[in-house]
Amino acid sequence: MPQENMNEQLSLQDFISRCREADVNDLIIRDNLLQVGWRKDIIDKALAGNIPVPIPQEKEKGSRSMWDAFEHILLFISLYTLVISIGNIFYRLIDIYVPELLNSYSYYSGADSFSSPLAAAIVSFPLFLFFFVRIAKRTAQLPAIRNLPVRKQLIYGTLILAFIIALIDIIALIYNVLSGDLTSNSFMKMLVVLTLAGAVAGYYLIQIREDAAIRD
Repeated sequence: MPQENMNEQLSLQDFISRCREADVNDLIIRDNLLQVGWRKDIIDKALAGNIPVPIPQEKEKGSRSMWDAFEHILLFISLYTLVISIGNIFYRLIDIYVPELLNSYSYYSGADSFSSPLAAAIVSFPLFLFFFVRIAKRTAQLPAIRNLPVRKQLIYGTLILAFIIALIDIIALIYNVLSGDLTSNSFMKMLVVLTLAGAVAGYYLIQIREDAAIRD
């Protein structure tokens, strides 16, 4: 057998092995392989076992898919904490530099008011960055991770939450305009909320489009 064909078979075996370790259905494995150009007959032989597929060790069975799900949960927890802490930091900055007209003294005017959100940001940002990079690298190596149910649930749950927050924020903005109570302070706070919610929603909408493009 030519060396090139052997390398291709080893690559195919490795991919199928990784997908099965992640509890990915054979139909999904087959679709992924077809999309990247593998021949149908070779895929069918590999999935049928005519091309030997390495059997994972007992201790590894199911562990990777569970760990991938666990890492996604930690990623989104750190994301929520980071976004909330960033929003609180901007709230405090706005209260200091753009105080309410009727109350020039703000509860957030003291330096200690930054301690809580700043501490949350310092802790959550490196955690978010670590899991974000780690998951991105692993997903690039194993596209089947995109089909993890936990990942989809977290993404769509986050989009729903971002939509609700943005909707409430816009309604409050319009209400304040109509009632004549809109101030620079409240407008800037609403803008912070809308920007953060929009940034998170925008990123995960792109992820959904990429998932659809890969499936198609």
